[in-house]
Amino acid sequence: MAVVIPTHNCLEYLKKSLKSIVDQTVEDIQIIVVVDRSSDGTAAWLAQYDCPRPLTIIETDVGSPALARNLGVEEARAPLVAFLDDDDVWMPGKLAAQIAAHQADPEVVLSFTDYRHRTLDGQDFGTCFDYWGAKPAIARGFTRLNAQRSTLLGRNLVGTSTVMVRRDAFLAVGGFDPSLPSSEDWDLWLSLAGHGPVSWSPDVTTEYLLRPGSLTKARHLRIAAMTMIAQRHLSRGPTRWQDRLRLRARLLVGHAEALEQNNRRGIAAGYHFLAGLMTADRRALRAGIADLSRSFQRT
Repeated sequence: MAVVIPTHNCLEYLKKSLKSIVDQTVEDIQIIVVVDRSSDGTAAWLAQYDCPRPLTIIETDVGSPALARNLGVEEARAPLVAFLDDDDVWMPGKLAAQIAAHQADPEVVLSFTDYRHRTLDGQDFGTCFDYWGAKPAIARGFTRLNAQRSTLLGRNLVGTSTVMVRRDAFLAVGGFDPSLPSSEDWDLWLSLAGHGPVSWSPDVTTEYLLRPGSLTKARHLRIAAMTMIAQRHLSRGPTRWQDRLRLRARLLVGHAEALEQNNRRGIAAGYHFLAGLMTADRRALRAGIADLSRSFQRT
């Protein structure tokens, strides 16, 4: 199998990501690192890195994680491809379990697992599935996701660093769309969900690093992309009413966060309150209260 890592000026964390791949029990791994516009010595370090697995280094100037990942998949020789961001790490046994799941159910085009958020100082911010209140009806292992396209429209369950895809399916749907200003990963998962079966696992296989600014940058681009993607995929098939509500609430929260960046907290509070009322989401309601409180502090 192949693992694709796009990287940009992240050598300190990339070393840990690579170690988490090398420490996997799977022997036959092609590691593909796509060095995109890095100026921190990443390419030079990789050139002298004594990697115990086959390592392919691609240097590029595309300036796009979407294009960098696409280049990596094109270079891959294996039928299954996993993705890992350059500051995330895998838990032991992640690849072996996921490969076995694909071998047991070869029709599956996309699989993903739960993951944990951690800060630089090790603070635990919980798991993705807990945040969204979604869990497979199994304690361990993989099972097919029901109403997969509808579910993935309503909830942002898929972490890129947990994903494994069939390479032929990835290429068939066109890979990551580089024309999108953000959220091109969500768009791809939805496209794959329309192409074939998806499986998921409650196992926490990945640690996602929360770095300063990682959640706040370019929120206006993210909400613009999310709106485009929602319109694109809502037209491709039926969506359950509850997932439509969750999607609308997600877009409202996205608008609220963009407004917060521009210090328009009074209006942001309204968006948060509406999102919270639509889906009974206490987090959105609390965010609305916080926005309202801060807006009064400024007056």
